[in-house]
Amino acid sequence: MPDPQALLRRRPFAAVAPLVRISPLSGDGAHSGGAFLAEAEDGRRFKLRVCRSRRRARQLETTLRAVPEFFPALVAREGRLLLIEYLDGEAPSDRKRLRPYASDLGRFYAEIHRRGARRGAGGRLRTLLESLRIRLQLVRQLRVLARVDAGLARQVRAQLTRWRGSYGIPVALELWDTHKANFLIGGDGRLHYVDEDGLHYAMRGMGLGKLLADPGVRPGSPKRTREWYAFCEGYAQVGDAGFLTPEYCAYARLLELIRSIEFKLRKDQRVHKLDDELAELRELVGPGIKRPPLPSDDDFGLKREPKPGELDEPS
Repeated sequence: MPDPQALLRRRPFAAVAPLVRISPLSGDGAHSGGAFLAEAEDGRRFKLRVCRSRRRARQLETTLRAVPEFFPALVAREGRLLLIEYLDGEAPSDRKRLRPYASDLGRFYAEIHRRGARRGAGGRLRTLLESLRIRLQLVRQLRVLARVDAGLARQVRAQLTRWRGSYGIPVALELWDTHKANFLIGGDGRLHYVDEDGLHYAMRGMGLGKLLADPGVRPGSPKRTREWYAFCEGYAQVGDAGFLTPEYCAYARLLELIRSIEFKLRKDQRVHKLDDELAELRELVGPGIKRPPLPSDDDFGLKREPKPGELDEPS
């Protein structure tokens, strides 16, 4: 983590908001460790984000300005540094608190996917490179899983081969994590995503893993089903939600579970959640796969399923 005092001595953003104090940002809103609370002479507070490179800072600048209704406002950028509005509000205490915002979340994800496609997320070169990266990660992740349960790792590999043959690995700009700590409900009641560094190119839908899994975990719950329908309806207001078929959602969730399990085992963090995730993984690759319920084709105009390579655009 950069030294706060060294940052302050550089006098960043002096022309915009002369800063008098910089301290590490902890708790909700901190996320990746590169975030600081910055206070200006006039009492205003900001989040100061230190990015790993100038290129990454420019990427985040573009995205924050492109979808301002969902992210905190970007004030300025200097090199690798971003000065971002510091939001006061309520951090959702549990997933239930996010349910009323399901439609907003659907629109949010559709906008992220749409703007990522404009910047070439579906280009053949990027698709090839990201697909290769995901395949290499899967090799490592399955090796770690095999140390815990070799039979389960073989089942997962076989299921992935089937689904990859049907859908490929379509690439999109994604939010990696829909964990409740990454959201903030502002004083005006609007929902914001406050982990701006969580944007990455990945398989389309993989960032929705936790949200996509909810209806499938409790398929008989009316509240979960209504949440999922509202999400699809919100997505369809902006883009074609036809790719969100039950099987594709299970495919995305499978990849998300493998990633999450491997991370916990490798980092020895949050291991108390492993049993539940391994049990869900066994359900996904076993007989009688439980899949999230989706609206009928007539509900939101979901007329077709995606074809392999559908997102590809001429490079």
